[in-house]
Amino acid sequence: MKSLKLVIILFFIGLYPSYSSRALATPLETQNLKEQKSFQLASAIREDKLNAFIRDQGITQSSRATSALLFEAERALSENRWAEAIKLAQMSAQLSPDSPFPAFFMAEVYWQAKTFKLSDAILHFLVGLGLLVSDLSLLIDLLTPFAFLLILAILLSFATFILYSLLSYAPSWLHQLSQHSIRYLYPISAGLLFCILFLSPLILGLPPLYLLLFSFLLFWRFYRPSEKGAVMAFLVGLGTTAWVLPFLLTLLTAKGSNLIDEMSRNTKRDTRLTPTMIGQAGGGTEETSWEAWFIRGVNEGRQGHYDEARTYYQNALQDNPKSPTILNNLGNLSFYQQDYDHAGKYYQEAITLSPKFMAAQYNLAQVFREKLLFEEGDKQFEKATKINANIAEAYAMQSTRFPDFPVIEEHFSKRELWNALLRLQTLNRPFSEEIWQSAVGPIPLAYSPLLALFCIALLSLSTHFSDWMFSALPCAFCKKAICLKCAKRLYSYHACRRCRMEFRNIRKKSDYKIIEDAVRSVPFKLYPLFLLPGGGHLAAQMTKRAFLFLILFFILLSSIFIEKELMLSTEWVLHRDGNLLQVLFLFLLYITAILDLVRMRKRRLWR
Repeated sequence: MKSLKLVIILFFIGLYPSYSSRALATPLETQNLKEQKSFQLASAIREDKLNAFIRDQGITQSSRATSALLFEAERALSENRWAEAIKLAQMSAQLSPDSPFPAFFMAEVYWQAKTFKLSDAILHFLVGLGLLVSDLSLLIDLLTPFAFLLILAILLSFATFILYSLLSYAPSWLHQLSQHSIRYLYPISAGLLFCILFLSPLILGLPPLYLLLFSFLLFWRFYRPSEKGAVMAFLVGLGTTAWVLPFLLTLLTAKGSNLIDEMSRNTKRDTRLTPTMIGQAGGGTEETSWEAWFIRGVNEGRQGHYDEARTYYQNALQDNPKSPTILNNLGNLSFYQQDYDHAGKYYQEAITLSPKFMAAQYNLAQVFREKLLFEEGDKQFEKATKINANIAEAYAMQSTRFPDFPVIEEHFSKRELWNALLRLQTLNRPFSEEIWQSAVGPIPLAYSPLLALFCIALLSLSTHFSDWMFSALPCAFCKKAICLKCAKRLYSYHACRRCRMEFRNIRKKSDYKIIEDAVRSVPFKLYPLFLLPGGGHLAAQMTKRAFLFLILFFILLSSIFIEKELMLSTEWVLHRDGNLLQVLFLFLLYITAILDLVRMRKRRLWR
């Protein structure tokens, strides 16, 4: 059980990015402001006044500052300064209690510590996973590259499957061609003809994917039910993946959009320490959307530039007049300027649009209290509590924790972030069409599910046609190709004449294991497949396990070489420095595959 936990934590930590941060280029004004805030943060850390700094700045989340702290903690860890690394990680958790990165870092600390603590490492890692699931933008950052690695791994696994099909079933095709030519094409000329037949999609100038589909058609008659099921699943997955390709590309390229970048930060309330990138470089239609005006309003309001912020919020309200979020934040500007009447009007309007909008409900109670109307304020707070007591209490605690920010600033919802992501699909659709048509030719991307269904129907029909036109199949014992005329029945198996003579004297049920071992024997020509984790399982006719090991193997292998190209560099997402753990887990995967094959051999499932 302990070894299983060790393998699990190695796998996840090995795939998870290591800790380093890369800064984006910013204009001089923005950079100066960022340096000023960074200096204040560094001073607070050095003077052990982090809590006071968080309270004064009203920081509820700051993943960028977390990245900077973890970068220093990683440096301390590499220099064996364990206590300092842990202290910096704890500070980063104070800055970003909802960020999974400090928990993952602590898991790494306990993993590398001289006093190895597996239980603590697993505990912190599970905490990090729990926080990761609730963080939409980080899931996009991590799952999207993993999705592309998975697609690549599946394609490589089926390429290995085609190699297995060639080694196993091509001799039956050679025998078939020889029989039809009355043995004039045997063996070299039959092999050349089969190579031409196998490569005919490429010879005809068809896209590469047709070679894979045609291979399935060539060997479909020989596949066992489990192998046919794997091919069917591949075709269904191919049609589905191609259909959602624009969305996958959108997720992969989302971090290249300043708007999505800043909306993601705003959704996580991560805009207190660093200014927005929106509007600093100028240009682009996304810079004039209501979301962009809203982000600018948030940024200006937090710097105390209330008139500029109001202008930006009004621009956003013109494009999205039914947004309670914008109205709530406009009310906050009036509140901080002590114009409580206008603040109350904005909050009332937001409540009219969305009666269960908790921020406006709570902020209206704060307006009554500032106007010394405590009875009305208490009634309004009770009204908010009836809608959602937990959120109302959380807002009250937040106002107490940050006395300089008594009203609640509202942010983008996850739904609004998803809507912005979905709008980007229109930009990626032409590129998706280009990728799809380079693989399958001039077939529209929208028809990809229909193409998959057509291939499945064609394979199903090919079974009936091949039964009357194909007369060769492998011997169940020696695996050599034989024609139906020469094949003899031995129990439920097709056998060549020599194998039938060898096993025909077996009559006792106790001796039937000899036949089973002969049927499950792996021919020598398939031994090269044992060099790959899962390849040996293919040769031993354990298809499900084979694809599991192959996909894991190719995911790890491809992540070692191309993961950095897929992981986009942002200011607060942490990136890998090395792949030692991936190499280690690759080694463990080999060992696991070998041990599994040995165990199956002892159970006489292959010989």
